[in-house]
Amino acid sequence: MAALTITCHGQEGTVFDYHAVDDDDLGPNEMGWILIVKNSTPPVAPQRVSAAEVYGDLVSMTLDPQEAREMVRAGTEKMRDLARERANTADDEEAAAWGERADVTAAQLEELAGA
Repeated sequence: MAALTITCHGQEGTVFDYHAVDDDDLGPNEMGWILIVKNSTPPVAPQRVSAAEVYGDLVSMTLDPQEAREMVRAGTEKMRDLARERANTADDEEAAAWGERADVTAAQLEELAGA
């Protein structure tokens, strides 16, 4: 499912899994960070989150800001690079969608750098 998963344990057994989703069989709109919350009452549906949101959540859970930034940056850079690679090798219509995904991911990296 994910090239990188960051897991944090919250209060009362809640588990926060942040997945950098970039599987080969996914399309450009499926690539990105997904948060899956386990053991939550009430249950929380999986949600798409930005790199900056992942970073903010990790820091709010008392993870070292530099360590959090590096982990999120690594997952996001891998997604950006994969999207660029696919944009260069796909047919025209799909190449445009992958190019857009690469641009969105690059913008998330810029946002993360300023966080």
